[in-house]
Amino acid sequence: MPSRQQKELIIKYGELWLKGRNRSKYINLLKASLQERLSVAGSFNLIDYGDRLAVPIRREGDSDVLKDIISKIFGISTYSIANVSEPNLDSISAVSGEISASALKGIRVRVDAHRSFKGYTFDSSDIVRAVAKSVQEAGAIPDPRKYDAVISISVTKEKAFISIENREGLGGLPLGSSGKAVMLLSGGIDSPVSAWYGIKRGLHPIYLHVHAFGTNREAKKSKIMGILGRLSDYSPHYSAYLIPSHEFDLSTMAAGKYKTVLLKSFMMNAAQIIAQKHGAKAIVTGESLGQVASQTSSNIMAEQYGISMPIFRPLIGFDKEEIISKARAIGTFDLSILKYKDVCSINSREVSTSVPLTVFARMLNRMRMEEIAAKAVQKGELIQE
Repeated sequence: MPSRQQKELIIKYGELWLKGRNRSKYINLLKASLQERLSVAGSFNLIDYGDRLAVPIRREGDSDVLKDIISKIFGISTYSIANVSEPNLDSISAVSGEISASALKGIRVRVDAHRSFKGYTFDSSDIVRAVAKSVQEAGAIPDPRKYDAVISISVTKEKAFISIENREGLGGLPLGSSGKAVMLLSGGIDSPVSAWYGIKRGLHPIYLHVHAFGTNREAKKSKIMGILGRLSDYSPHYSAYLIPSHEFDLSTMAAGKYKTVLLKSFMMNAAQIIAQKHGAKAIVTGESLGQVASQTSSNIMAEQYGISMPIFRPLIGFDKEEIISKARAIGTFDLSILKYKDVCSINSREVSTSVPLTVFARMLNRMRMEEIAAKAVQKGELIQE
């Protein structure tokens, strides 16, 4: 049985536990993500307890390393560093007392207990009473109503876990559980956040960036690579297409106020071509309804004309401050605000807020937008990490 000093990082699933017959699929994908990240960070073992996962902590400093890894993996509801004890009242009380003596003296503490294994003679209320007495003797103040800290105790058949720190994970679904999607990525604030939300729902990213540089090599030296690097914290393996806008620019020189919406249509068509090539089932974009002139309901309908696959818009109901707040949280904001010659900004000087769909459809057919997009994709460069 474990000694009092043993600690494990405990990982709980949350949403994944509700997947019924498909639960094992999602949990196995989460385990694969965890094992890959852990193997890169060092020699960590992953334990599957059935209703939770755990990583034993063997060395000083492991806790910080593990928490940094876990904080960037989707599919995790909560995680905590837990002291491990034998699954009996004496051992649980003793370990809880040790924790209280070292970290909770003079602090008001609530004791929460749960038994996932019901075969013992004691129940959760017995645990709460025994631990409350122990922590009081150690100098903490048991108080179930007005408290500043919580001691959480979870008892399984083999072990008991005692923790005072329970952190929220990113939630969502494990990477790849929803298949692949082509994610439009500009040099602005919104699209990296939109991509992050797509990844959160289990989509494996294939990024598409349309650039205004003379060569793809110049695009590879731009801030776009930094944004891709930051997003790789959450999806280490990705594909990214860097596509020049030249073909589009030459074909729309007289497009006037329709050019911005035509540009989005060009991107959608390029994304669909790439999606079909890689077996992706959806496109992800960063529109927020009404945020700018090109993102009205009429224009959104026009830009997706002729696209046969689902288009996901995670930010459709977000305001700008919400998007900025999330961009700061995931680490893309400072990169996104760097000066950049973005094709969307270049073509947004004069924008119609309501493009007539019949007129727009005729323009697309006359221009042969699908052919223009196909040529641009051929001239693009694929990056794979």
